[in-house]
Amino acid sequence: MKRDMDLVRAVLLAVEAEADPFEIAGHSHKQILGHVRMVTEAGLLLDETPLRLAWTGHDFLAAARNESVWRGVKRKLTEKVADAPFSVLVELLKCAVTDLLI
Repeated sequence: MKRDMDLVRAVLLAVEAEADPFEIAGHSHKQILGHVRMVTEAGLLLDETPLRLAWTGHDFLAAARNESVWRGVKRKLTEKVADAPFSVLVELLKCAVTDLLI
């Protein structure tokens, strides 16, 4: 399964809002379950019931929550490369948020 960063973000936002992350419009249960597993393996979610964000999940959402920042970083990233490691995405998000503060 190819990683979909929009779905990763949607899953984390749903968990943070204490909503059902398995009911995200436009995505199958199989896609969502696969992404929940991925973000759990990446340490963004804790493997608990109910699902909870890990510290790194909160940090990711702090950087990715702003819709214009998210779209801008994704646009810049896809203009340059087809795919990038998660750590690169996070660093770009952090830089974009920092730029807003300065």
